[in-house]
Amino acid sequence: MPSLHTTVSVEALDQDLLCTNCEYNLRTLTPAQSCPECGHSVFETLQQQHLCNAPLPYLTTLRTAVTRLLITPLFYFGFFLIMIAHNTRIIPGNIYYIQATIILTLTPIQLFYLFAIFKLTTPHPYQPKHPNLIRTIRITAILVFTLSLLQHLISFVQFMPNVSYLPYLLFPLNLLNTFCNQLHTISALFFIAAFSLGSLLNTHRRPLRLIAKIMIPFTAIILLIRTLLITFLLFLAPTTGSFPPSFLILNYITMACTFGLLICYICILIYLFRFRRALSVLINNRSDSVNKLLTS
Repeated sequence: MPSLHTTVSVEALDQDLLCTNCEYNLRTLTPAQSCPECGHSVFETLQQQHLCNAPLPYLTTLRTAVTRLLITPLFYFGFFLIMIAHNTRIIPGNIYYIQATIILTLTPIQLFYLFAIFKLTTPHPYQPKHPNLIRTIRITAILVFTLSLLQHLISFVQFMPNVSYLPYLLFPLNLLNTFCNQLHTISALFFIAAFSLGSLLNTHRRPLRLIAKIMIPFTAIILLIRTLLITFLLFLAPTTGSFPPSFLILNYITMACTFGLLICYICILIYLFRFRRALSVLINNRSDSVNKLLTS
């Protein structure tokens, strides 16, 4: 069998390997040839790292990280139910009790997600070679966790005496947190989309890239409108005392963009699940191969 990552060989491929450009099966072709479907060089496809050739421990680690990413929204849904219980007085409590519940509930969830992200981006030879993306993903994940915790702490103490200035810090913190969170999500999508399965169809790559590109204008519009609203609240509202009618239109635009982002997040979960399922297939195939070698 020809080497997948070294020199050009004259031997034909004796395993399934999909073209990285059009996903045509290159089996029986030699590295010196081109894909008959799109003309992409077979050798260039071989030069890339494919998960079908990755060691079993790394595939298992990668699947675990993706599983944790999929589980995290369930924890947030549970947190949402707790907040509904507080708001409807199913679980009574004063404002400090509610804020303490938020901190004690959200912090473990965010730490769980943070560990999943660091597990996903742990350096490995079969990981996509995008060091800038990995750096961005990790830094923004830490920033989102730190800013969120700071927001919760400010919300907890803002009702205490002699701290009337603290609520004004929540506006720029929320804006910065939104920026970091969306930058993190978009970077993570491009990173996951860079994984090539090799022998299986990459049903996650194009959709995740498309979702990331769609999220960019939505995020830009939301950040721009929130900046205008925060500027008005901090500098103009004390003198005018009310919002101009045009701000209602901006609020509706923000709501529409937020709904668009919500749809994007739902689609992300769907394609992450497909990616995880493909990883399970690779793991099962590798385990079957190992068992056959042991029994032969």
